[in-house]
Formats: sequence, structure tokens, C-alpha cells
Amino acid sequence: DFGIAKLVPPAGSAGNAPQPYAPNLGAQAASLGAAVGGALGSFGSALDSFATSAVGGFAVGTPVLVLWSDGQRYPATIVQLGGGQYNCAFPDGRQVWVPGHAVSLRR
Repeated sequence: DFGIAKLVPPAGSAGNAPQPYAPNLGAQAASLGAAVGGALGSFGSALDSFATSAVGGFAVGTPVLVLWSDGQRYPATIVQLGGGQYNCAFPDGRQVWVPGHAVSLRR
């Protein structure tokens, strides 16, 4: 008996061999994935917000001019931001996502 514990089957179990521990790896992986995904999502939002403010980005409600493909600048208002882009609302009611480089402050 070299100090090794002897496994005894629980009362009422069929057979006399101990059952190995079988963790539910699928559930554990899903739980871990959800936790990591949530943390990364929060980090991404915080990083995007920081980057926008650090480089002089615009806040929701800011009146801007949007450079269009015809070379003209059109007035709009920022209604949403994310991923280096701005969702701009134009006076005619249209909303369009545009890259940050095409947006400038309307004075």
C-alpha cells in the first residue's frame, strides 16, 4: 500500500470499478468563450472610444461636413460611431456610414 488511495465505488453503483471524473468540457468551453468574448467586446469598445477621443474624433450630435465621391462636402450630423467610421444623418433623412477621413467639423 504505497500511500495510494483506494477508490471505492459509491453505494448502489453497478459494478465495482470506480467511474472516472468526466467534466462537461463543452459547457466549460462555452462559458469561457462567452466570458472572454464579453471582455474583448468591452475592451474593443473602450479602445475605440479612447482612439476616437485621442485623435480628435467627433461625438454623437456633432455637426460635420462629409466629403462625397463627387468631391463636394455635404452637411450632416453624427448619429453613431464605431470602428473608425461615423454614421452620419443628412438633412434629407438618409443615414450613411462614412470613414473617418471623409468627415470634418462643420463650423
